Order: sequence, then C-alpha cells, then structure tokens
Amino acid sequence: FSMAAVVFLLPVLGRLLADALAPIAQAADASRPKTLLCAPRLIGLSTTAGTGSAAVLLTTMVLTPMILFLAPLLPGNRLSPDADVTLLPFLMVMVVAVCRGDLIRSLITGLLSMIVMLYCGTALAGLFTSAAVAAAPSVYESLGPVVSLCGGASPLTWLAVMLAVFGFAGVCVLALIAVCFAVGNHSAIVGKVDPLSRKLITALSPKK
Repeated sequence: FSMAAVVFLLPVLGRLLADALAPIAQAADASRPKTLLCAPRLIGLSTTAGTGSAAVLLTTMVLTPMILFLAPLLPGNRLSPDADVTLLPFLMVMVVAVCRGDLIRSLITGLLSMIVMLYCGTALAGLFTSAAVAAAPSVYESLGPVVSLCGGASPLTWLAVMLAVFGFAGVCVLALIAVCFAVGNHSAIVGKVDPLSRKLITALSPKK
C-alpha cells in the first residue's frame, strides 16, 4: 500500500515541482549579464523531478517484488530490503536516464544494479551498524546489523570506504575522482547541453 501511494503521488509532485521552478530558472537566466563568459544559471533538482517518468515508475513496480524475492536467495547476501523499498523510484531515475528511457534495458540494468547494491550493503553493514549504535545506542544496540539501501548500499559509498583503507593514497584517488567529475560537470554547464545530456533530459521528461 505504501508503494502504491508513492507511485500514485510522485508523478503529481514531480510535475508540480518542475512547473514551480521553471519560471524561477527562466527569470534567473534572463537576469544574467549577457557576456560570452557568463554561463546560463541552472537550478539543481533532486531525482524527485524525474520520478514522473512512466518508465521510472514501471521499472520500479516490476523490480520491487523481484528484489524482495531474490534478496534471500543470493549467496552471501545478508541485506533484506524493508521500508526503504519505497525509495526505489529515486534510484531508478538515474538507471532510466542512463538507459535513455528504454524499458527493457532499464529493467536489466536496474536488476543488476540492485544486486550489486545488496552486496555493497552486506559489505558495509558492520560499519553502518557501528555508526548507528554510536549515534543512538538505545535504539540500535539491540537490533543487530542494520544498513540503509540508499545510503549504506551505494556502490560509491563502498568505493570510498575501500579506498580509504589505503590511507592517504586512497584519499588522493578519491579527490582525483571528485575533481574529474567537477571538471566534467563544469564543462557541460559552461558549454551547450551535450547530445547525451539532451537525450537523458528527453528520456525523463513526462509524456503529455
């Protein structure tokens, strides 16, 4: 019932959010100095804006029971999704974007991504539990291992933890990765929207 409510409400909320911010973005862009060195002003949105896509919602609805069924069967996996399955639409936004709205590719990529996340969550459960117990001992001390599907099971989180094991060298690698992403993002913002980004935007735009 919770999942059905999310699937019903998210498209409406996503469209309202996008419609509300569109005039602000247009006004901000119109007020910028008209110089060649001044890039358009862009408003960053969370993945909520993309949850109105029919492909995102359908991918989520199909993958939710599959993940709940597969989680106990995967060898070595100790992560069983619970209430945080309601956050799957936010994760599937990026999957559908990368797959450019193709439903079959989104389902396959989404399933493989979720399996990887289950194993990442299993690997980080001890660290995540230690942090939770340190923050609220009375709440988490008696629960045993806990982990969040969206936070503690992220492959990026797992990568950061694994690189941090190597000390200063690992931190330098993380910093290099962050700089590369920042430079690429800056180039995309200063220049025109590249063809791939345009396709991603088209894939996530709600169909009228």
